[in-house]
Amino acid sequence: MTSRKSSSNIMEVIVLLSDEENDKKNNVDLEAGDTTITSGNGDGNITDNDRIFLYNSSPARKKPNKKIASTSSSSSSENNLLPASSTKRRKLFPFKELTIVNPPPLFVNIEIPDNPRRSLYKRTVSKVPIDELIHFINERQKIFIKKSKGLPFPYTEDEVLSKFRFTNVFREDDITSVIITNILSDYEPTDEFYIVNLIIHRLVSRKSINKRLKYIRDIDEGWAILENRRNLGLPVSTNAFQSTITFEARRDQWEKVFEYGKKIWKRIVKRNPQPTLYDAYIELKEDKDIPQIGTFTAWQIACDMLMMGMVAYGDNKAFAVLGPGAEEGLKYFDKRYDFESLLQKVNLNLGSHFEGRTLRGLDLEHILCEFQKYYKATQGDSRGLRKYEDD
Repeated sequence: MTSRKSSSNIMEVIVLLSDEENDKKNNVDLEAGDTTITSGNGDGNITDNDRIFLYNSSPARKKPNKKIASTSSSSSSENNLLPASSTKRRKLFPFKELTIVNPPPLFVNIEIPDNPRRSLYKRTVSKVPIDELIHFINERQKIFIKKSKGLPFPYTEDEVLSKFRFTNVFREDDITSVIITNILSDYEPTDEFYIVNLIIHRLVSRKSINKRLKYIRDIDEGWAILENRRNLGLPVSTNAFQSTITFEARRDQWEKVFEYGKKIWKRIVKRNPQPTLYDAYIELKEDKDIPQIGTFTAWQIACDMLMMGMVAYGDNKAFAVLGPGAEEGLKYFDKRYDFESLLQKVNLNLGSHFEGRTLRGLDLEHILCEFQKYYKATQGDSRGLRKYEDD
């Protein structure tokens, strides 16, 4: 499947059908007076898979005497989906008293003519189809499998995914998580420096440094690696969690990790002898001993404890703490889909290449952050994305 890139003059509108029209929704023909509506297959009928194009056939008209008809048989103005003004720009207004139906609503592309002052007012009023998220998840997992098998580049026909880098679907499959797992797997959680290394390596989260640090037992020896990189003008950690911390404050943070790391684990076990992801997250978030461990950093470290088998996920597999990127990604979808229902919807649409694996809350949190970057790129905004190269 190739990426679906829209031109900059495209906006989307949700068409919602009322209950009494639900049985007839595959045979609805909207008329627009001074506008023209054609469905994706050109027959004028709206179906779940149609992408409908609305364009102004007479932009010079100042007083259109017709409005876009609603899908209801009533001619009342309350049922008009897109009311239009007579002399000003025609604007799109929120829908009123319409019942949301399943499957998800239709998505309509509206092309804005070259002169928006004399036609439609450019404004996005709809959300992204969930199919876009499902496509991204399935295609990204296929790329991971092809790379794992050593198959040649390119790994996908998706224009954006073949050009830019995105993290893997499952958090534990990402390269930094793999490196951390390999470093810690030779040691037991009871080791004096196990928690110290788990925290330090996540705070760094830069694979070239993680590889050089290996398993740290001496803070000065490990810190020297960061100092050498700093002197060369190279980054000393990821900017994903702690973009504002100074180099000097980071040293103090490391010292506190070495001093209090093992005590944090004892407090987690004291909270619950069989600790869950939630227990680890709460203890790390409320910890006052290690400076600059905020909510999202605490969540990432707790996820590493889960990855290393130190804690269990718990009964609620939808539990997750959303970072800023994931929060933005969730807003892309209709409000009917909260985080949990979105997770359920996605899991029902995973391809066979997942081989029985399902997404948990932490995976979807991970994905939503990447998806909002992906979707922006399909719309022409690829700022901040790393170019993908065959490696």
